[in-house]
Amino acid sequence: MAHPIPDINDPHIQEVGRFAVTEHVKEANDGIKFKKVSDKVLTMYTLVIDASKSDGKDAQYKAVVYERSWWKGLTLLSFRPAN
Repeated sequence: MAHPIPDINDPHIQEVGRFAVTEHVKEANDGIKFKKVSDKVLTMYTLVIDASKSDGKDAQYKAVVYERSWWKGLTLLSFRPAN
C-alpha cells in the first residue's frame, strides 16, 4: 500500500532514489549519476472497492491507480474482481 511521502528529504527516501538510478544504470549503462529526490511525482494506490454489479448484486473489486502530482491526474492500471 502506498502512502504520501511526508518528507522527501528523509534518508530512506533518498536511498530509494539512489537505488532507482543505480538499477537503471545497470541496465542502460548511460552513466546517469544520482543527485537527490527532489519531488514526489508518482503515488500508487491499491484499493479494494465495494460496488454493485449491473444486476444489483454486491461485489468487491481490486483497482490499481497511479496519481501524478505534476499533472494532478489519475490513471487506472488495473481493475478486476477481488476474489
